Amino acid sequence: MHLKKVTAVVSATSSLLLGGVIAAPAAHAGAYGCAGNQVYSATVYGNLGNSWQGKKIGNVYTYFDGTYNCTVFVKAVYVGTKTYTAVDISNQRNDTTQPFGGDRGNYASYAGPVKIDGRNTCVSEYAYAEDTNGTAMASWSPGWHSCG
Repeated sequence: MHLKKVTAVVSATSSLLLGGVIAAPAAHAGAYGCAGNQVYSATVYGNLGNSWQGKKIGNVYTYFDGTYNCTVFVKAVYVGTKTYTAVDISNQRNDTTQPFGGDRGNYASYAGPVKIDGRNTCVSEYAYAEDTNGTAMASWSPGWHSCG
């Protein structure tokens, strides 16, 4: 469920080219299809014991609009190149991710948005990314947070 919407955004931040990898811009809710205020963010690092170990892979951003928590996983590596990227969100009521489901696919910049009812519960995200060779770089989940 990857939204492909062109939005005109004027930014004072320019992309940085590092060894053939372009750094992703900072997250803005509207740019990624989420509404509400940002309630959580985390940097995802390579954590699978391979050459990506300890390297920044991307950022997870979660927003709350009073009803739904909405999450995106924004790539920090291979930005502009489609690689397998996934994001999901769950709550402590054991709801499945409703009504939109997890988002998995080959994306150039981010996976998501995904939403779940966040009222009177805690949420947890899941993010996963592979490099251009299909090697897993990160499989990440923070545990429960943003309880409300």
